[in-house]
Amino acid sequence: MSFKFVSYEFPVSRDGEFTKVYPDNIVLRDRREHLGLSQQQVADMTGISLGLYQRLEYGKDNLAGCSMRVGLAVCAALLLDPYEMVGADVDQPDPATLRPQEPFDPNIPQALRDKLKPKRVGRKQIRREVMTVYVNHPHYCLIIPSMVLEALGRPEYIQLLTNANERRIAIRAAVSLDEQSFDVPKYTYEGSSLVFPGPELIAGVKKELGWDDDVYAVDCFLVKDKDSHIVVLADLNTSTPSECPVGPFTVPQVLDEDEDTAVEDYSG
Repeated sequence: MSFKFVSYEFPVSRDGEFTKVYPDNIVLRDRREHLGLSQQQVADMTGISLGLYQRLEYGKDNLAGCSMRVGLAVCAALLLDPYEMVGADVDQPDPATLRPQEPFDPNIPQALRDKLKPKRVGRKQIRREVMTVYVNHPHYCLIIPSMVLEALGRPEYIQLLTNANERRIAIRAAVSLDEQSFDVPKYTYEGSSLVFPGPELIAGVKKELGWDDDVYAVDCFLVKDKDSHIVVLADLNTSTPSECPVGPFTVPQVLDEDEDTAVEDYSG
C-alpha cells in the first residue's frame, strides 16, 4: 500500500514577509478540520483510542514521542508527511550503493546440495510448527497440517503450484474449484491434516534430493506473490527426515470418489 502526503502550508502574512509557526498538535487539529474529520473519525481510521488521539491534538503527547506505528498512522490519516512532522537530520547514503537483494531460495550448487542431503536418522519427534508440511509418506505425496492452512485464513479452496526446477510447492487460497484448486472440507478441518494421494507432486525431485522411503518434514514460510496474495511456500531443499504424522487425515473431496472415506485416521 502506498500513501500520498500533502505538505502542510503554514499561514503567511498578507505581505508574504512572515510565516506563522504552529506546534505539532495545532497542525494535527488544523489539518483534521480542513479534511472535515472529527477526532473520533481519525481515531477510528488509525486504529487508536480516542483518548490517545486527543492527547496528541491537545499537546499532552507528541508524534515524536509516540510509537512509530501510531505516528505513521496518524500522519497517513491526515495526509501529513511524517518526515516534515518529526524531522530527521540524517545524511543518507547514495541509493546507488545499495546492493540488490538476493533471492531467498537461490539454486543450490551441486557441491553444497550434496552436503545438505538428508541422512537417515532415528525416529524424531513430530514437528508441529505452523510452517511445516510433510512429503513422501507411504500413502500420500503431501500432508498439510490444518495449522498451515490457518495461516492462509482458513480458505474453502486451495491451489498447489509446483515448481520442479526450483524444488518448491506454493500453497495459496483459491476462490473456487477452478484453476486446478482443491476443496478443504470444513467438517474435518480442526486438528486434521489435508492429504494428497499419489507421488506426482514430488516424483520429479525425489531422486535429485536423495530421498529414500522415509517421510520428510519441509520448512515453509509466508510470502506474497506478484498479485500481493499470501502464499505458503514449501522449500523442498530444506527437507529433513521425520516421523510419520498421526491423527485424522482429510482427502479433498474432488480427489475422493467415495465421500464416506474422506476422513482417515492413520496411526503409524
